[in-house]
Amino acid sequence: MGLGTLAVLLPLTRYFGHEELDSVLTTSFGAVFLLTLAVGKMAAISITVTGGWRGGFIIPLFFTGACIGKAVVVLIPGLNPALAMICTMAAVNAAVTRTPISTTLLLSKLTNLSPFTPILFASLIGFFLAPKVPLIASQLKSEREATNQTSA
Repeated sequence: MGLGTLAVLLPLTRYFGHEELDSVLTTSFGAVFLLTLAVGKMAAISITVTGGWRGGFIIPLFFTGACIGKAVVVLIPGLNPALAMICTMAAVNAAVTRTPISTTLLLSKLTNLSPFTPILFASLIGFFLAPKVPLIASQLKSEREATNQTSA
């Protein structure tokens, strides 16, 4: 029911987000709508992950970061839109998945963006500013195993 309501209110939150990202890139949305869209996508991710639905959350996290990045560009004109969106994609993904290096490499390769350093910096900021408590069930399991190994 939650996903259906969300899909009616914010149709761009449906699916993974790779197709919907094109709409975010090509349409002139306002900052408030983009931030609302990002929050809506995070809610959709939460519902699907906690509900045990199959599928990934990396691309939806990239979509969320892209919406936030474009909102920042709308609020601060003059920023490089592509770089702002990619950096926020990196920060959001690294904060949730706790993988700053692989996020940087993946986004650098996928986007073919040559300034590698800002993407790495954004990933590291997301990683270090995120709570130390894992947000993903598989991370919780790995953390428990690591604790058991060090206490043994």
